[in-house]
Amino acid sequence: MPILSESSGVESLSKYFDYYQSKVKSRGANQRERNLRHMSRTFNRYFENTLNRHDCLLNGEKASLVFQDHSQSNNKDLSDDKYVVAPNDVPIQTGDYIEWLDSFWVVFTKEFKTIRTHQQVKIKEANEIIKWVKADGTISNGGKGWPAYAQSQTLYTMGVVDTNYLQLPDSKVSLFLKDNEETRELKMNKRIFVGGRVYRTQYINRISRPGLLSFLLDEDTIGPNDNRELEIADYHLLGTPNESESENPTEPSHFEINGETLPKIGRIYEYKVSGTNVTEWMFSHSLNENPFYTVKQDESSIQIQLKDDHRNIGEFLDVIAKTESGEYITLNTIIAAKF
Repeated sequence: MPILSESSGVESLSKYFDYYQSKVKSRGANQRERNLRHMSRTFNRYFENTLNRHDCLLNGEKASLVFQDHSQSNNKDLSDDKYVVAPNDVPIQTGDYIEWLDSFWVVFTKEFKTIRTHQQVKIKEANEIIKWVKADGTISNGGKGWPAYAQSQTLYTMGVVDTNYLQLPDSKVSLFLKDNEETRELKMNKRIFVGGRVYRTQYINRISRPGLLSFLLDEDTIGPNDNRELEIADYHLLGTPNESESENPTEPSHFEINGETLPKIGRIYEYKVSGTNVTEWMFSHSLNENPFYTVKQDESSIQIQLKDDHRNIGEFLDVIAKTESGEYITLNTIIAAKF
């Protein structure tokens, strides 16, 4: 019988201990890691076997994602919003486009998971294709235009407008587009078709929702240079580079809106402009219905009461005032919890 030396015995024990440690670490170095890996394995099994996993295109690339229905009671049947669930290694961000069921969908929000076993985002179906003549004389996105989500807004100086259709004169529309180098060419006072009508960009927000550009549009008249069939405004500029389309820095406003930037649900807040009269008060958001009621308003201030609805917490609400000189000023706010 071979006799093991003391050194060889120690070496064998050392190899066994290393194997034991690697085995333990593969399951998790501590209980917290073991729980996380267990939940990750549970999610992977769910993702592989669930019936609502579908093949789609994510920013033009093949992908497999889980689509979950959004309760219609949450949006009053105004849109068919969905949740999308994806593994952590899928590169999906706010502003991305998903092609699914012969439609384009825009990623609106990405949830920051407290337990990072997977990713979850909220998507809205794009209801418009926006085309415009770029500064170089070509049509945006190689002539195809960019999918966008458009939503009519309440114009408080004229009362409540219909939130389903874009058929009112002098209407206001919020437009959400993917933020990229080309869509940033949409400058102030640019004319575009939305819902068969022509609108002019009056306010651009690149801050509130990184990945998405938010525009406030003011209705304009359709002119002889607009192509109704292709829905391209200022079609006469096609093929002609236009230097006036380049971005010109604007002077900062002399006026500002004063008010709470973290308004809490269920409470009343006042927003006020000093030094000039306000001809229109507007609010831009991506919710399917207004998250507030108007208490009162005049030429210098407006009071609103936020709805006591926890689903609105964390949503952006831009307060916009149009001054008597035609200038638009804004205050970015985020809806906060009541306590």
